[in-house]
Amino acid sequence: MNTFLPENSQEVLSQLRAISQELFAEIGDLDDQEASFSPMKGEWSAKEVICHLRDAEQIFHQRMLQMLEEEEPFLRGYNPEELAAERDYPSSNWSQARSDFQNARNRNLELLSDLEPVQWFKGAIHQERGHITIQDIAESLSDHSRIHIKQIKQNKTLYGV
Repeated sequence: MNTFLPENSQEVLSQLRAISQELFAEIGDLDDQEASFSPMKGEWSAKEVICHLRDAEQIFHQRMLQMLEEEEPFLRGYNPEELAAERDYPSSNWSQARSDFQNARNRNLELLSDLEPVQWFKGAIHQERGHITIQDIAESLSDHSRIHIKQIKQNKTLYGV
């Protein structure tokens, strides 16, 4: 890794790699029945969480590419609940969803690893969040994963896995 990365970017990337490995380990041995368990109506199963994370990874990837190609593009917000309903997360194939998520996360890790130092500061105007940079997106991916790892661990505990 380039030692000229902007302050904190190398740490952000390192944290994202570590949280990714933890998340991959949490879901690695779940079967479809375990992954489909929801502790309560209205709460997401591990499968739904992974479908959500997969879609978020794909959206963030597109956004980062747009930020790299355009000067301060406008990024529209999206509603995760609407996307979940539209894509029918509970009916998703667990093995495919898990694989697609891991591939999307690895693609984002590769993109971030290949950035030139100045590219971490490339920005956009987000409809809901205002000005954001690629580094902000990387931090969001890490924070977002932490939230959902807790949710997956809780589901596993309640299911007895």
